Amino acid sequence: MGTANQGEARPGLSIVKLYVADYMIRHGDGAPEDLELGQLATAAPVAVDGTHQNWGTGALPSVTGTKWGWSDDGASVVASASFGPDFSVAANTYGTAEQHTGDVLGASGTEPAPPAGMVPPR
Repeated sequence: MGTANQGEARPGLSIVKLYVADYMIRHGDGAPEDLELGQLATAAPVAVDGTHQNWGTGALPSVTGTKWGWSDDGASVVASASFGPDFSVAANTYGTAEQHTGDVLGASGTEPAPPAGMVPPR
């Protein structure tokens, strides 16, 4: 699957970690116990700089682990890369984390789910 602008050049950010996950899935056993994948599967909910890590490809169903990346100013470029039992996915957005999640869910055809503990409005 891809978007119309999937071939455009963009910064690498931490999205390069997707290649590690993809390699592990293709050539290793792809289990979360693998050091690299295990670290992605147990990422902290909030990064050291205070950025919440609960957006983008991590919002897709069946995701086992995610790596997030953002520009120093936090709003101009964001990216995420995730893996699941039999897939890997990466995305990059020129915009905010919220816009990025919308891009990811829109491209995948996934309906957004409310965050855990949040009661959806009636």
